[in-house]
Amino acid sequence: MKIALTGDSLITRFFDSGASYEGFEEVKKILLKHEINFTNLEGCVRINEGKPSLFPGGSWVAPPHTVIERVKKYGI
Repeated sequence: MKIALTGDSLITRFFDSGASYEGFEEVKKILLKHEINFTNLEGCVRINEGKPSLFPGGSWVAPPHTVIERVKKYGI
């Protein structure tokens, strides 16, 4: 069994929307070679609940809930 562990994933925009990011294709190939992938998804996944930074302990890093389905495509 092949397992890949990544560091912090601070996703602020969708990386598979057709935009070209240097090195992304190589990372994608590596992830898809493994059976299990782990990452530390930084931020609070949300469903348009407002601005998280306005709440005590909130964060500006708040990707939309659709990020979950997108990272699952890479085995995460």
